[in-house]
Amino acid sequence: IGDSIFSGFNNKDSIAQIYSKNNNSIVLDLSLPGQSISNFNIERLNKCKSFEPEIIFIELGANDFLLGKECTEELHNKLINIIDNSKSINEVKIVLVSFIDSNMELYLTAQKKYLLSDYKKMYVDVSEKQDVFLIENIWQEKFGIKNYMSDNYHPNLKGQKVIIKSLLKL
Repeated sequence: IGDSIFSGFNNKDSIAQIYSKNNNSIVLDLSLPGQSISNFNIERLNKCKSFEPEIIFIELGANDFLLGKECTEELHNKLINIIDNSKSINEVKIVLVSFIDSNMELYLTAQKKYLLSDYKKMYVDVSEKQDVFLIENIWQEKFGIKNYMSDNYHPNLKGQKVIIKSLLKL
């Protein structure tokens, strides 16, 4: 479950497709460009139930952040609701994936830096309260470096490989 970062925007394959090839597993890709915590359609999770996945990656929030949405209680609760609904699938491991890179602040205005701090706190808080694994720094300090980016926000193939490396550490 993800946004354009996971859907492979500007790339041939999605993160799920590359993960599947590298991990020799079957992956259902529910990522969509533009998807966010605030606009996620919980009914999309019904697609997962028939596949009985072993793991669900939830990478949402980048679009909320880019639109300047504050980390309100409502946003926080929507993320919890996505996780709760994911947990309803038999014995699935839930992994919350933060879009935030440790060097991302280098490219942000002061207001966005403040907002980024709130998003970091939200991911940590939700992962602890929901008892789900959190992957932070998926970009491994490559965000913003031209060799890893297809544009200002999305990874190219080299950037996707960095993200996959983060996911394969599970």
